[in-house]
Amino acid sequence: MFSISIHRVISILLFSFLACGFSAASFSATEKSTKPASTKLVKASVVAEQTVNVNTATAEMISDHLKGIGLKKAQAIVEWRKANGKFISVEQLTEVKGIGEKTVQANKGKIAL
Repeated sequence: MFSISIHRVISILLFSFLACGFSAASFSATEKSTKPASTKLVKASVVAEQTVNVNTATAEMISDHLKGIGLKKAQAIVEWRKANGKFISVEQLTEVKGIGEKTVQANKGKIAL
């Protein structure tokens, strides 16, 4: 009959376990190194270029995406929208109290209708 000591079985299992762990760790390290270094920069620029639809967005979303528009002005946009209907042009935002032409121009590329 084939006989093997318990110590031999444990050492074989332990070696196998450690060998698998090291190969998985080295694989994930290799996988991480192949990612482009500019991934974070690409994600940041995509976020920076996102638009916000002033006809459907919440006040929080508007204030988060538009420069120079805090939560109070964003709430005024939502209230204007509720009272008057959807905006038909970006320039129509100047009808909202506290929002001027400069603010609209600064955000023109970020505003969707």
